[in-house]
Amino acid sequence: MNRFSWVVRLLPLILCACGGSVTDPQEEVVGSTLNGQVRQVSTEVLIENVQVRAAGQTSVTTPNGRYQFTGLEVGEVTLVATYPGFETYERRIRILEGSNTHNIAMIPIDPIQPYVKR
Repeated sequence: MNRFSWVVRLLPLILCACGGSVTDPQEEVVGSTLNGQVRQVSTEVLIENVQVRAAGQTSVTTPNGRYQFTGLEVGEVTLVATYPGFETYERRIRILEGSNTHNIAMIPIDPIQPYVKR
């Protein structure tokens, strides 16, 4: 028997006795999730580095235009997306229990000279 195996076996008991908690790594995230993609409205080009805010959290879109929030409460939230050269996107959306998806279409301020090109 490994000389540290007794520590591993007693650690959960010690933590619980001290008021700590032991969490299962397989445990699901508490609350709902919200995810989606951000695109330019006229060209459908995915936009990277868009700042998306909801329920006091901020997410920045990935190279494939994706954003995600976790731990959201069920109910209505205001979703705001900002990016230079585009109108601010702001919508009130309803968060349901579990996984939610809301895609965002950003409108260029100058539709003749879109900021994001293919």
